[in-house]
Amino acid sequence: MVDIEEFIVNIISADSSHYVKTSLTVELTNELTREEVENRMPQVRDAILLLLGNKTYEELQDLQGKRQLKAELMSKINSFLQAGKVKSVYFTNFVVQ
Repeated sequence: MVDIEEFIVNIISADSSHYVKTSLTVELTNELTREEVENRMPQVRDAILLLLGNKTYEELQDLQGKRQLKAELMSKINSFLQAGKVKSVYFTNFVVQ
């Protein structure tokens, strides 16, 4: 498992300014993948920032939206990993305001 430090990202909202504050942990298939994720952390963080920044306040309010975000994060990170894959994404902190 690899912990990914906290993010604070502005999200899309029609009525006022909203943001997401989150931390997450990714579960990986093997030790080589852990090393690759750590080496590619700028790329991983960039992918997370871009995905979060394109979400709306409404999308992140319900359970289905959070599950969808997890699936998108896993898919995006897996798209550039070569040594293995992300098995699961866990939010260790998640605040939408």
